[in-house]
Amino acid sequence: MDTRHTKHKTKVPARYSQILSLYLKGDWLKETGFAIGTAVTAKISGGCIVLMAESDEVRELRDQLYQVKRAIEGIKTGMNNALKNAG
Repeated sequence: MDTRHTKHKTKVPARYSQILSLYLKGDWLKETGFAIGTAVTAKISGGCIVLMAESDEVRELRDQLYQVKRAIEGIKTGMNNALKNAG
C-alpha cells in the first residue's frame, strides 16, 4: 500500500511504502525458549502465525544437512569435470 506525504519544506509530494512488521519483546520470550540468537521457524496458514524456537539438536541437524549438501555438490562438480576430461 502506498501512502502519499508532502515534504514540509519543499511541498513536494513523496511516496512511502507501508511494510507490515511484527515486533515481539519481553522476558516471556526467553522463558518460552526464544533466547537471543535462537533460530526460529515460522509456519503461516489461514491467518495464523506459529513461531517455533529451534532446539540445539535441530540446529545441529541443519548444520549437518548443509555440510552434506555441500559435499554432494562437490562430488557432482568433480564427476562432471571427470566426464568432460574423459571425452
